[in-house]
Amino acid sequence: MERDPLGGAPPLPAAAEDHDRPRRRFLLSLGWGGLALLFAATVPGLLRFLGLYARRDGRGAVGVGLLNDYRASTVTTRWVSRHGLWIVHREGRLFALEARCTHLGCTTRWIPESDVFQCPCHGSRFSPEGAALNGPATQPLSRLAIRLERDQVVVDRYMKASMEEAERDPRFFIRA
Repeated sequence: MERDPLGGAPPLPAAAEDHDRPRRRFLLSLGWGGLALLFAATVPGLLRFLGLYARRDGRGAVGVGLLNDYRASTVTTRWVSRHGLWIVHREGRLFALEARCTHLGCTTRWIPESDVFQCPCHGSRFSPEGAALNGPATQPLSRLAIRLERDQVVVDRYMKASMEEAERDPRFFIRA
């Protein structure tokens, strides 16, 4: 039997190669199929994480109480842990802010003594209107759509706008 000049094993007979070919093809197909399935399962979550896909099925709308509950010029902290949002009443307007810091997504805290939202992770501070006051965050907190339905205040967590856009768009504030 002929040996490989580099000292390797002798070549397999042609019959053995033909026998291994269907098994090799099956295992290769199984591996590629598994990778395709894994990729297909992660795409919706990845798109939602990147903000390219938002629910439009109404599940993002949450009731946050009656309009009369928000008469004082304050920041309401009641909905942060359950819905991740702040309800702010300032200068005759009621609006909702997403409680996520625009730097790395930590949940901001309301500091009433300083009249600011502050990120506990890296110290970013935001005004009651959501404007970034100091970094590392450079973008304002997102405004969320807000509306009245039979005296009930409803916030749509999946309809967002920047502070500048929200100031001009009546879907992002209620005159109170």
